[in-house]
Amino acid sequence: MNSAPKVKNVNLENSTLKDFIQTARISEDTFYGIVLPTWDGMTREKKEEFLSKVLVIGTEKGFMKVNLINKQGQTVAFAAPGKIEISNP
Repeated sequence: MNSAPKVKNVNLENSTLKDFIQTARISEDTFYGIVLPTWDGMTREKKEEFLSKVLVIGTEKGFMKVNLINKQGQTVAFAAPGKIEISNP
């Protein structure tokens, strides 16, 4: 029996997310994305708007949480319904 969580790669090719996310995967109910350097240039408000947009996409793609990570492996943002956190590592 295979109990490992199913991980799906996300195709960002025709997505507005590709401006800020290099690669992304969905595991269970969480979207994991590695941000591009363009993420650092956004204002806090723009980052919050972006996270809200990703959460809306989640309603059709089947995820409820968003976890964004930088190239150093540090979490830079987390979002879930009713909760958005922006970190400055």
